This record gives sequence, C-alpha cells and structure tokens, in this order.
Amino acid sequence: MAKKKKSNKAGGVQHQSPQKYLLSGAARRLDKGVCYVSENLEENCEGIVVVSRKHNGGRVSFAAFLLDTYCLGVKDTYFNLRMEPEDFDDFIDGMNDQIGITECSYDEAHNWVWGAVAWAEEGGIGPHKNFALTQMMLDEDTDDVPLIDLPFGRDGKHLLMANSIDELQKYMPILRERLGDDVDFTLPPPDFDKMSNSPMFKKYGPDSVYTYRHPDYPTSMELRSPRWVFDALMSTERFTTIEPTRLDRMLQLPHDDLRHDLEQILLYHIGLTCDGIPEDYDPYGFSGVVDKAVILLGEVGDPDTSLDVVLEVLRQNQVFFDYHHGDISTEVFAPTLYKLGRNRLDKLMEFAKEEGLYSFAKCHAFDAPAYVAHFEPERRREVLDWFREILLFATRELPNTQRFDSALSGLLMFRLFDIGARELLPEIKVMFGTGLVDIRACGDYNTVAKDIGKEKDLNYKFNPLDIHERFDKLRWWEEREEK
Repeated sequence: MAKKKKSNKAGGVQHQSPQKYLLSGAARRLDKGVCYVSENLEENCEGIVVVSRKHNGGRVSFAAFLLDTYCLGVKDTYFNLRMEPEDFDDFIDGMNDQIGITECSYDEAHNWVWGAVAWAEEGGIGPHKNFALTQMMLDEDTDDVPLIDLPFGRDGKHLLMANSIDELQKYMPILRERLGDDVDFTLPPPDFDKMSNSPMFKKYGPDSVYTYRHPDYPTSMELRSPRWVFDALMSTERFTTIEPTRLDRMLQLPHDDLRHDLEQILLYHIGLTCDGIPEDYDPYGFSGVVDKAVILLGEVGDPDTSLDVVLEVLRQNQVFFDYHHGDISTEVFAPTLYKLGRNRLDKLMEFAKEEGLYSFAKCHAFDAPAYVAHFEPERRREVLDWFREILLFATRELPNTQRFDSALSGLLMFRLFDIGARELLPEIKVMFGTGLVDIRACGDYNTVAKDIGKEKDLNYKFNPLDIHERFDKLRWWEEREEK
C-alpha cells in the first residue's frame, strides 16, 4: 500500500486542509463534472460560472465565479469540496431558481473565467483574492483548451459599471493609468443592484469575531499507557487512521488509563497549536494525532470529562481547525459527540450558545442531537425541542452575530434537513425573517419549506458509529487520495 508523501513542513499532507488540497493541484487531476453559466451572460455582462469536479467515490467539488465581463473580471468566487451529489444538485437547483443558469461545456466555462481574468488584467485589475484557490478547480489556461471567441468589454473598450462614487474613484485611476482614455464608465449601471445582490454571493451579515480566551493548557503529559500507544497516535504513516490490529490491541488496555491519556494528549496538543502552528510542530509530516484521539474518545471516553475536552478542541480558532481537521471534521466529531453527548444535550446547548467561537467548528454542536433523532427515534420530540430552542436563540442573536452568525444559521439547516424537521417550519420561517440566514448553504425559506422532510434515504448523512468502521472509512478516503 502506497504511503502518503511526507513533508518536512508542518501539515505536509494534502487532505488535511481544503486550501492546501486545492493549492496542491489535486482538484485538477479529478475528472471534470457538469459546468453551468448564467443565462444571457453575454448580454448582461455579469453572471455566474460554476465548474465542478467528480471524485472517485461519487462526491462533487465545485468552484463558482461571479464575473464582470465588461471590466472587473472575477469579482467574487468561492468553492466547496466533497459535497454529496444530492447536496450539489440541490445547490444547483437553488441557484437556478434564484438567478437562472444553464448547463455548458467545460471549455465554455474555462474561456469565460480565464477570458474575464485576462480582460480585467489588461486594465490593471486583478481577480478576487480567493481566485488564488478557486482557479485550481480549473485547468491551466494553455493551448490544450480550445479557444472560444467570447465578448469582453463593450465595443472593444473596458466599461466600468460603478455602483457608487467610491467604486468609481477606486478603479478609474488604475484603469486610466493602464488604458489612458480607452475606458468608459457608467454610474449607476443598469441592473447592477440585481446582479450585485445575487443570493449566491450576497453577504448576509458579518461573521462572528473570534474572541475566545483559552485557559492555560498543560505543557507536559503524564501518560499511563505503554509508549507504543503514543507512538501509534503520532505515526505519520496514516495521518488520520490506526492500523486495525494495533487498534484492537489499544482497545484491550484499561479504558480508564487510555481515556486519561487521550485527554492529556488532546489538551497538550491544543496548547502547542492554539495560538498558531509552529514551524517545527510536525517535523516528519502530519500525524493527525488530534483527530485520532477524538475518535478514540468516542469509544473509551467519559461523558463528563471527555466531552469537555472534545468541546475544548472545538473552541479553537480557524487556523487550528483547518490544520487539524480540514474537510473531514464531520466524520471525526459527529459520532464521538453523539457517543459522549447523547445524554448531555444540555451541555451541548450551552456550547452552542457560547460567544465568539469559530462557526464552522461550533456547528458540530448540532451533530449529537441529529444523531439522537436518527439512531434513537423514540427521542425525536426531545430533539425537536432542543432544536426549537436553538432556532429561537438564533433568531434573537443573529443581529448581534457574536453568538450566532449567518454562516452558522445556514449550517444549522443542514442538520434540520437531515432529520426532516418539518415540525419546526414555523420557527425556521421566523429565523429566515431576520434576513440574516446564509441561503447559499441551504436555499431560501421557500426552498426549505418545499424540500425539508421529503421521503428519501438519508442514511448517507450519518457516519458509522463502530470505531473500526470509522477508521475504515477514513482509510478508504486516504487511499483514494493517493491514487
């Protein structure tokens, strides 16, 4: 079995960070999926292009580009990795309902995006900063891709359709310096508000500002288990998995000792990386020690002390989260939080209401209640009451953003979809009424009301609980990435 290429830099594994995964060029090696372009992009001069890629296991990654073909090129762009095909289809359906898109060839999508970039750069305007990442979902712009003659500019000239005096003053000096008098502008532009407020790119409120002040974490470890246990967790052969026979041997140890050591190891590594990832943190390659320890605590942990430690992992900042968990956080945290928190939903409620945490980590508070509804259907009413309280809390707090922001509200909807929570539509509607729910994640309220609770197989939404199956699933993904 081939091993991952190791690196002498911290985090030298492609899979552990979405950003590093894209920058590695791995997405360019995937098969091309379906591409889409806004209807009448040529006539409207502004629109969206979507390029998707297909993973071997069936998942879909995509990048979306908001284009201004008259002047500014790529005005905004974002990506999503390893979506379930059903979720990608729902995303495309929602976009089509909102703005109208049509399927196109990859070559057409490629020419629209790279052509817009080149046209804008002629005027001295670079693409949106996130294009450094999303361009990696495209092939390189070489002669290998057939050139399609598409219209850029108006009547052969750059036309800046400014939305305000400030925007005009921002861009016109740059354009004049590069193009002289060979540039026009309009103020205000026709239909600009409609395009600039596209639901796929609109900002639905500020993100929560990370303000968590962490305690002092231990600077040393007193471990009770044999040394080989620590070595197995720190092994870089498999950055998130443990070899089955070694795992069985580990689980035969006294669980109290193993639980104690896993908690110690987690708190120690939080302390090493909570304020940034030191250059020498993983000198031999990424070990995935934090993820391994979280998964193991789901098997041997205590609902009190171990749940507290796992929640402390989730209180860390975005840099910590991206480095240690990347795009496999749901597989790592959801089953563990269910096992440790299924009877401590009160503690998860407290965590969900905390101030100043990173939303993409905090959203895992919703995992355990959703898993309870799925695996213990007799507790559905209890779970619905739990989510009802969260919805009411979100509705109150969304304008303040620090305890609940627009991104978190969109992520909450995913779990409500997973359990088909039609009973909560009145509370969901009130939350959407704030105008601060990020509908790029879940669609608008009408879409939610139409689709939530539809009869379909949702088992793929819930990861296995058996620890061997959990590691097997992650091992399968790693082997796919190596091919």
